[in-house]
Amino acid sequence: LVEVQSLRELIGGSWARQRFDAMLFGGFAVLALLLAGAGVYSVVSFAVRGRTREMGMRMALGVQPVAILRLIVSEGMAFPLIGLAAGAAGSLAVARLIRGSLYQVPPGDARVPLTTLVLLLVVSVLACYLPARRATASTARATVAIGFTAPHTSPTRPLTSNAPTQTTT
Repeated sequence: LVEVQSLRELIGGSWARQRFDAMLFGGFAVLALLLAGAGVYSVVSFAVRGRTREMGMRMALGVQPVAILRLIVSEGMAFPLIGLAAGAAGSLAVARLIRGSLYQVPPGDARVPLTTLVLLLVVSVLACYLPARRATASTARATVAIGFTAPHTSPTRPLTSNAPTQTTT
């Protein structure tokens, strides 16, 4: 007897390749999730930054911050939802092709794709919510700093500003 091993060591060694593959693909999945979240966050943050003045005007006119938050999140979720729908359709189409790579998971099992879909949806909503939340807080401060006042009771009262006005001649 040259190489004596316990049954546990023998079984552990036989699963080494599968464990390595699982760790590798899991690491790539986490990296892809982080990149997707960072991408959505960056795009929504850039769009919100370009519309800060508009958001301030809306708040000055009396729009509640919750409505602005809802607007930003709903507009920001348009492309992630399209991507999630396309990805779900693609995964259903490819499921039969990767049947050999799946271990103890039938291709028609909906738990893994649904869990992935929900996780991506949560990351996308969070990536849209954070810039929206920051925008509602910053536009409220900017509106107060500029000195805009919302019309109170009279619908004919014009929106006033304490900021200096420029006159053109």
